Amino acid sequence: FDYNEVVSAFANSKASKNNDQSALQNSAIRIEGLEAVETHLRIYERAVKATSSGITFVDARLEGYPIIYCNPAFEKLTGYSFRETVGRNPRFLQLDRKSKQRVKNESSLATLREAISKGSHCQVTLRNIKKDGSLFWNELTVSPIIDNDGFLTHYVGVLHDISDRVEAERELLEAQERELVAPLLLAQAASLAQVVGWQFDLNSGKMVVVGNITEILNKTGDQFSTPSHFFDNVLPDYSESVLDELDLVLSGEAELSRFLPVVVGNGEEKMISFTVKLFPSGVAKDGGPCLAGTLQNVSEFQLKCGCDLTRGTRGEAHPQPAFKVAHLAAGGLLFGTL
Repeated sequence: FDYNEVVSAFANSKASKNNDQSALQNSAIRIEGLEAVETHLRIYERAVKATSSGITFVDARLEGYPIIYCNPAFEKLTGYSFRETVGRNPRFLQLDRKSKQRVKNESSLATLREAISKGSHCQVTLRNIKKDGSLFWNELTVSPIIDNDGFLTHYVGVLHDISDRVEAERELLEAQERELVAPLLLAQAASLAQVVGWQFDLNSGKMVVVGNITEILNKTGDQFSTPSHFFDNVLPDYSESVLDELDLVLSGEAELSRFLPVVVGNGEEKMISFTVKLFPSGVAKDGGPCLAGTLQNVSEFQLKCGCDLTRGTRGEAHPQPAFKVAHLAAGGLLFGTL
């Protein structure tokens, strides 16, 4: 026999077996790769379905950019089922089904359109409408999906209902606006009624005076470093008793509310209504206790009524309704009750 022919046949047979084994190995690798891809896809699908955020996929290759998928969270958020959603452009969430009117989101929509035209990522806040007609604030994040060839094929949209946050921010803004406006309004009311408000921090010793104190006592605010300085101009027959009452206020045993005659720098005598109250810890802005009070010129009122407002025992003289409102307003500004 031909020895070379046998060796050649044997070699060819061995090579054939090796090729078959290599092909089988390659097939096994491909199968394992496909299984791994399918496993990853199943994981991604479960994650998308399980997330609490609404998720949509939009096909950018089709006319009208229709939604081709939405997750259960989207259905729960909007009230629209998968079948009602797929095939529609996402802007259907801006349409009121009853009135056929669209919600105005001009600024946010302009940002969104620009991002889509450039194939870029963006985040906007939109006012959208649920299936039941209720409005909600939608924080929408849109991101492009690029294939292996570098072509934009889809957009993924992530929706968050931030209505509670927007409402809280709105309430906070309104409260801040009220906080800015209220002192001005109260100061104007106090000025019209010739009321001065003040607050004295017992911890820091800081005195704050609000209103035109110069018009009432012919002194500037920096001349009143302690509450007792308000009574420096009180006529001697009344000054001692009112300082005793101030001590009672400091001890928390009483509140001061007195009509007292004073003499201002030019020698003019006026009738002033004084109120003082102790506020416990937590009322002052830094949390410490404070004394707060008001002064009001009631000379004109006494002249019109023809009565002596100083008559009556301690605590019996109270501001009349005509000017008590101004006291409450100025006091509320300082005491933190308004």
